[in-house]
Amino acid sequence: MAGCPGGNGIHISANSGTLTDSSSSANTVIGLDQSVDTTLVFDIARRTWNLTNLAAGISVGLADESRGRYAICAGVTALMPSATLTISGARGRVHFAASLKELSAALRGGPVQ
Repeated sequence: MAGCPGGNGIHISANSGTLTDSSSSANTVIGLDQSVDTTLVFDIARRTWNLTNLAAGISVGLADESRGRYAICAGVTALMPSATLTISGARGRVHFAASLKELSAALRGGPVQ
């Protein structure tokens, strides 16, 4: 049995530009024993972005070949050759929290630490 394509944990990525220009990219992995809890606050009067080759993806993977030989995998990827985004008069707060601690512990049969 093979593991998950994105590996274990939560993998978040975004990239724009060409294959040789990766200056505008983000790539984050949240491991099985880690969590993220963040809040973004924004107030945008007007902003426009013109992007080429926009790619974004998120995948979640939990695999264990030593005990139960299981793999739980999910993911989504979006690709756009050209994108224009305009935001006007946007104000708000976005809360993002993610963790695989509880699921990982439950599959191992132990308590969350």
